[in-house]
Amino acid sequence: MNIAKQITRRVWWLPLVMSAGVLNAAPSDEAWSVWNEAAIDQHVIPRYQTLAEQSAAMQSAVAGYCKAPDADSLSGARDAYVEAMLAWQGIQHVNFGTVLYLMRDSAMQFWPDRKNVGRRQLRAALSYSGGAYDEEYFRDASISVKGFPALESLLFDEAIADKREKFPRYCELMTAIAGNIAQMTDSIAVQWDDARSQYTDAGHNTFFEEPADASAQILKSLVEPLEVLRDTKILRALDESAAESNWKRSESWRSGISVANLSANVAALEALYQGTKPLSVKGLLEAQDQTALAVAISDQFAQIRAHLKTIAEPQAGPLSEAQWQDLNALAGQIRDLNEQLDEAMLALGINLGFNSRDGD
Repeated sequence: MNIAKQITRRVWWLPLVMSAGVLNAAPSDEAWSVWNEAAIDQHVIPRYQTLAEQSAAMQSAVAGYCKAPDADSLSGARDAYVEAMLAWQGIQHVNFGTVLYLMRDSAMQFWPDRKNVGRRQLRAALSYSGGAYDEEYFRDASISVKGFPALESLLFDEAIADKREKFPRYCELMTAIAGNIAQMTDSIAVQWDDARSQYTDAGHNTFFEEPADASAQILKSLVEPLEVLRDTKILRALDESAAESNWKRSESWRSGISVANLSANVAALEALYQGTKPLSVKGLLEAQDQTALAVAISDQFAQIRAHLKTIAEPQAGPLSEAQWQDLNALAGQIRDLNEQLDEAMLALGINLGFNSRDGD
């Protein structure tokens, strides 16, 4: 390709950007500092605290079922799992900070499991003849048996009563995994007390040279997850047609909350976009004379939320043509929102750099 064509391909969008007023001065250091503090204190930390609380409740409910297994205690344990999983979905997008210590982000949810590693490792764990399923066990165990997918596989097995008879350590393992999740989430929440200042004092510490650098890392958690929602949580199960689709490739098909997960994801991203005070991302855009874009993003979030309310959880297996079309349309709406937020980052002078979620 000749140089002229290369240049044309690289800068064709520049007149559009300039005409849209995107090249205004970026927000000030003070504005970014105010937003960083709001995002960490009003969004990140409270949601990890909620996750820790729901995980502790789940641990208790699972232990209660194993102590006195009956229909009521099983229902209570499953309900507690759903609440904890949805709490995780409400903070899953924050792929920075203390959740990364010891690879706890992956330990919380090893998914998608494209090679079915989890099933094999879970079978081996059930047959484990060593000592207790304690901290030492989980330190050395496969990452696929440490978190939510492994617990879901055990707790939502349709033949759970028979499996408890077949595998003497079934309940012991299930309770231990719930306890491991509770321990991880409690540590993640507690450790944010020390990690908080890395972001709230950015520009005055050794972690970030400028407040905007910390903002860019937080904003990755607003923009990048949309690709995961679209490609991994929706399109992976849809495949190329309804006939080729399989809802068993969705995130939480056993517990029947894959669509609820998406709703929690979108609500969390919307809260990060416009739910912080006294400054939000939406407010920062409006201050940059990008009110039309700011409102369009809010409207897109609302449209996606409204669409999700109309989608019933599909059954495991192939989708109907209507379901396939509906979910494919949802994926298109999420793609459009992704593009709008990419434009917003440009307007705010934020370069997100390498996509840390590539390969998911």
